[in-house]
Amino acid sequence: MTWTFVKGAQNVSSVSSPASVTLGAVVSGDVVCGEVFLNNVNSNTITSIVDDGTPVNTYIIINSATVTAAPYTTVSFWSGGPLTNGATKITVNATGALISLWITADEFTPPSGTPSLDGNNSGADNSGTSTPPVSGSFATTLNGDLIYAGAFANANNTVGAGFTVTEGSGTQFTSEFQVQSAFGSINPAFTNAATNQWTCNAFALKVVPIVLTPPVGIIGLNSCEW
Repeated sequence: MTWTFVKGAQNVSSVSSPASVTLGAVVSGDVVCGEVFLNNVNSNTITSIVDDGTPVNTYIIINSATVTAAPYTTVSFWSGGPLTNGATKITVNATGALISLWITADEFTPPSGTPSLDGNNSGADNSGTSTPPVSGSFATTLNGDLIYAGAFANANNTVGAGFTVTEGSGTQFTSEFQVQSAFGSINPAFTNAATNQWTCNAFALKVVPIVLTPPVGIIGLNSCEW
């Protein structure tokens, strides 16, 4: 079994905090990954990311990247584990004199087991002299990881090589994923023809397979009968 993309949603209209994105009912056992764009702040000013499930789940911030000259900051997050609370909407609370607060949220079904973080990185181009947006390399430790990435750029992004777009292809605020067949170093990137300022955030989620161990020492049963 592998990671499966289920659905996603974006809010690219909110201008202040709090801001929400409606994903629809998250299937029990699925995880949510996402990206936040905070315009007019030069650091991560998020105070909380929560959903409307019962009980409320607080999401985990993974990394951030900032273009200080703009200024703007992007932040990656995930649900911290499988959701079982019937969540439909995710809300971001942040401080600062925001003029945009945009959110991407994407739902994935993981393989059997317990998902956990398996590496991350983030990058930014303050000078506007490079292309495309890249997170910077990081190493994964297990075959079959979910690689999730988000980017904001002053020119429009499309999906990077080897990735599948989830939200915002052909816009400034884009997200993508890949299931990495073999563990090792990866440097998630987007396609962007223009030289411009950008931020890019990426992370990996792994699932350690469940291993069933046969019972030991049951008298009277052979190996075909337990």
